Amino acid sequence: MVKVVHKEVRGRVRLRVIGLKNSEDFKEYLSYNLRGVDFIHDFSINLITGSLLIHYKKEKTLNEVIYQNSGIKMKISMKGKVKYLDLEREL
Repeated sequence: MVKVVHKEVRGRVRLRVIGLKNSEDFKEYLSYNLRGVDFIHDFSINLITGSLLIHYKKEKTLNEVIYQNSGIKMKISMKGKVKYLDLEREL
């Protein structure tokens, strides 16, 4: 599950990713899949906090960033509503 932690700055979003904390394998999986997304300028993964910081093109909306094909299968939780993002890519 992924929870939006901070989204106030356009072009930047911080996500808390369940299962990411202390997981080098999950970090590699996310890194592999996020590298190919054209609208993401940069991202950083913090294994201590289990968070993912994404810097993206300001022209994109937060929904586009989260729900467009990024090659990741995630369950997204925003404002108490759970939605599923099912975008898989073969490794």
